[in-house]
Amino acid sequence: MRTNKVEVIAKDVMTTTGSGIAKADVRTNNKSGRCRICRGHVKAGEGHLYYIDPDEAYGHSGWIVEHKDKSQCQKRIYDEANLYR
Repeated sequence: MRTNKVEVIAKDVMTTTGSGIAKADVRTNNKSGRCRICRGHVKAGEGHLYYIDPDEAYGHSGWIVEHKDKSQCQKRIYDEANLYR
């Protein structure tokens, strides 16, 4: 299912056009992958998938997957931070 969103999806990704991915073709992921934010597992259908052109990217490029629910990322980051205390 393809959905076009005008809102800024990845606000912390810097590209040559500015911060965030505005006017990107955002899709639901059909395959599982690793989240760009927390590196956690994103099951098929539970994440956003979008493409960043390598010519416009500073850090991340190619097909990017993120959790739809950012609280999952926050929980994983919090758990990993407490793991090493």
